[in-house]
Formats: sequence, C-alpha cells, structure tokens
Amino acid sequence: MFLLSILIHSVSSTFYTPDQVHIAWTDNETSMSVTWASEVPSYGASVEYSPISSHSQIVHSFQFASLGLWSTFPNMQESRILQRHLNVCKAYMINLQPGSLYAYRVGSNTYGWSNQYSFQAKRDFNDNPIVRFLVYGDLGVGDQIEATVNRLIQETNTYEYDGVIHNGDIAYDLDDDQGQRGDIFLRSIEPIAKSIALYGFTRKS
Repeated sequence: MFLLSILIHSVSSTFYTPDQVHIAWTDNETSMSVTWASEVPSYGASVEYSPISSHSQIVHSFQFASLGLWSTFPNMQESRILQRHLNVCKAYMINLQPGSLYAYRVGSNTYGWSNQYSFQAKRDFNDNPIVRFLVYGDLGVGDQIEATVNRLIQETNTYEYDGVIHNGDIAYDLDDDQGQRGDIFLRSIEPIAKSIALYGFTRKS
C-alpha cells in the first residue's frame, strides 16, 4: 500500500510539473513575461524571481513573486470526450532594472517548482542602440534538429544576444496529435527560451 501511494503521488505530480518554460519581452520596458504549460492547471502557480550577480548564482529565497493566469485551449479536432486540453500559464516579472541579471522559477509550493533559471532584463538601448538578435528559421522536431538546437544552446549560453527570432515554419504543424507535436517542439527549445526572449513569426505560403 505504501509503494502504491508513492507511485500515485509520483504520477499525479507530473501532471502539474511546469513544462515548456519560455520568456518574452513585453510592452513595458522594465518587465518580462514567462509562460509555461502543464497537463493540469496548478491554481496558485506563480513566478518567483530575484536579482543576481551572475548566471550561476543559486537563490535560496526569492525576493519577488507574481501570480500566474491560466488559459485552457481545447483541441477541437477530436470529439469532446477525446479532447486533450492544453493548459498554459503566464506571469509577469515587473520593475526589473535594465540590463540586470535575474534568477527565477515557476510553479507553487503545493504542486512543485521548476528548476531555477536566469535571464538578463531588457537593456537600456539609449546607452547602446545596437540590438543583438540571433535569427534562424525552418525548425521542426525530432532527430534532424538536434545539431541546430545544440548550436543555438551554445550561442545563447554566452548571453551576448538580446533576443532570438525564429523566422517562419515553426515545427510546421504545432497542433498535430492534439498539440503533442507542439509540446515536443517547445520542450526542445526550452533550453534557449527559458533564458533569452524568443519570438516566432510564421510565413504564409
């Protein structure tokens, strides 16, 4: 009975695990949005964040927190009984100091937290007007993208870029398999998107 209880807890916990974490600039110069997904919405989920002096600094007690807002997207390609709902949460880190480093995590005490991640807040481009973007396109899913993703991780680990642009053909059909193709894609780019703002633009044929 004890082993069964542990197994049930372990399986149920994975339904709430923050997944596909990614950050983006907002219209506010001193804020950053963070978005993540889970199989089941963990109400009360939030982002906790603190300023740090280096990307490797470990934070044991975060200074700030912001509650997330969940959105649920049913996949209308299947009958109501078979629908897989996609649950996405977004929260905002506000009052950031331009160009400063921050550590953050998403989740909750009740359902568990993500790992600690870090990012650089949007710089003050009045000081240096040169904006540094890493640009790529035509990225799908599976083994064929491994080399590209590894190179993107290598480039963004230097933190020399202000953002990343994915220019067109984003995994081709994100809604395939009731959105599970999109899950695979967003997990594959999480090592990049969790630490640097990433934007995608889809070309129309």
